[in-house]
Parts: sequence; structure tokens; C-alpha cells
Amino acid sequence: MEKRTEKGLNSTVFFILKDFYFKSPFSPLCASLVTGMLLANCEWLFFCVSAFISLLGLFCISKKVGAKACFLALIFAALGYWNASKILNPKLGKDHISQLSLEEITKVEGYTFKPSDLSMQRTTIYLEVKRAFVNNKWIKVKGRLKLNYRGKLQLNQGAFIRVKVKLRKPTGYFNPGSFQYHKYLQRQGILVIGSALSPPEILNTSKSTLTLIREHYLYALSFASPKTRGILKALILGQRDEILQDVRELFQITGVSHILAVSGIHVSVLFLFSTYFVKIILKWLHINISKNILTFLSLPLVWGYIYLVGGPPSALRAGLMFTTTVFLVSFYRPFSAVNNLFIAAFFILLINPSSL
Repeated sequence: MEKRTEKGLNSTVFFILKDFYFKSPFSPLCASLVTGMLLANCEWLFFCVSAFISLLGLFCISKKVGAKACFLALIFAALGYWNASKILNPKLGKDHISQLSLEEITKVEGYTFKPSDLSMQRTTIYLEVKRAFVNNKWIKVKGRLKLNYRGKLQLNQGAFIRVKVKLRKPTGYFNPGSFQYHKYLQRQGILVIGSALSPPEILNTSKSTLTLIREHYLYALSFASPKTRGILKALILGQRDEILQDVRELFQITGVSHILAVSGIHVSVLFLFSTYFVKIILKWLHINISKNILTFLSLPLVWGYIYLVGGPPSALRAGLMFTTTVFLVSFYRPFSAVNNLFIAAFFILLINPSSL
């Protein structure tokens, strides 16, 4: 009797797993990609867990773990390993800024590859360096910097600046198992950090349309009260630097602080409004189109908003899930929210392995 019960339980568990993997066939492939990335990071415990999930998924999808399934898993694992190795073991040329004598560098020029992060009394600048001032002359260099500036400063993505700096290489803690700050930065392609000794000098004056939209929105918020301005800035742009401390604590106590980060709820609301907006415009122009094409026309507005807020992983995940759903529905294909989630995770990790 016990053997029958155990056998029935095992059959039920296998059926549930098989149904899950059939509805989300991308999950074992995504797990294979993560397995390769964890192998490159030497995270052995998580590597074993991810490999088990990948093989279990392939076993459930196929009747048995055949050569094709194993070959497919190996391809995605190798892709993940190669993608992560490019970041963990980069091939640096002589013109990379980390290969120079950092003490001799007094100024740098470059583009901000992401918006600056603001705290109460400090600004973090993320810079893609193009030139460095060494021994009284400018030389061309490559690499990324993370600079700290004492003071409040708002720099949008793509700003070309010149700044006086004091640079150094990041170091990690020597305690086993502790957080390794230098490896965290390395996964983002940052091998040099430092301090900005003066306010950055903005060299370029040309601004993109989205940058102008962001600046106009911030200008409109300048007329609001400090409490309202901080909340609206966080809700729309995901920038939480101006939220008052008592307001921040209220959001944390009530458990709704997650709405201050740009995520799926923001993209969902924008998608609905953009679809309605496009529908009104087409109706005004007396253009009749199907609902599928209407949703396609709304996607550029969604991705424009994601670019406007700096493309955080949560917004990218929501945008990819929406895009995948729109494509599947438009071509009358069955879709699963879980499978769309794994598709989004796969492409995010493929493009930016540091998101793991």
C-alpha cells in the first residue's frame, strides 16, 4: 500500500513538473544559460542547483534525456560561460585606463553610460572614458569609471563631460564569503573608481528628444511641494533621491515601497494609456486597423519610456514580457506568463550578464 502511494505521489509530481515545463519550455534553456554563467563565476552550489533544474526540465520535455536535449543544454551553458567570461576575464588593451598609472591621471573626458545616482550629499557618476590627461597631454583611453562627487548633481545618460579626478582600483574584503565589491564592479565593466574633485564640465550641448522630455518633466515638478515632487519623481522616473525621509519610512512601513521603483505596474499602465492614445489618434485620422496592429504601434512608446528611465532590469523585464505577449497574441500562438518571464530573463542575462 505504501509503495503504491509513493508511486502515485511520484507520478503526480512528475506530471506537475512535466506540465510546468511544457507550458514554459524556455525555463530549462534559461537555466542552462545561468548554469554556464555560474560556472564562470565559480559559484558551485548555485551551479549544481541550476544544472539540476536545467536537466530536469529537459527530461520532462523530452521522453528521455537524449543526445539532442543534452547538446542543446550544452550550447546554452557554453553561451552563458562565454558571456560571463568576457566580463570576469576581459582582454584589456594598452589603452585601457586600468593599465595606466592612475596617480598620473588628473582629468578625464567621456560619456555617462547611465544616469547619475543621487543620495543626500553625494552623487555617483558612471563614465565611459574617451580621453585622459596624463603628463600634461591628452591621450585616448578606454574603460569605465565610477566617480563619487560630494554634492548634488544631475547628469543624464549620454552627457559628454570633463572632470578633475583622483583614481584608484577597487579592492575587496579579505573575509571568506564576504561581499566582494571589486568583483561586483567588474561584472559591470568597471575596473577603476575614484573621486571627482570638481563639478563636471558638460562639453556637449546637443540633447536627445527623450532627454529634453525628462528635463521638461523635472522642470514642471520644480513648482510642486518637496513632498509631492519627491514622490512623483520616483513614480515616473524611478529617481528616489528627493523623497523625504519621513515619506520614505511611511512607504516602508506600509509595505508599498516597491511602487517607487519602475517595474511592471508602470509599464502596464503606460501600455494601456499608449494604446488608448494611439486609438484616439487613428480614429481622428479616420484610419481603421486591427487590434493586433494597434498593440504593435503602442510598443515604441513603451520602449521609449523604458529608455527614458534609464532601462532598469525591472522595466526591461516588463517590456520584454509585454513585447513577447504582443507577438504571440498577434500570431495567435499560446502564451504563458511564466514562459514569457523566462524569455525576458534569458535576453536580459544575454545582453547584460551582470544582472544575474
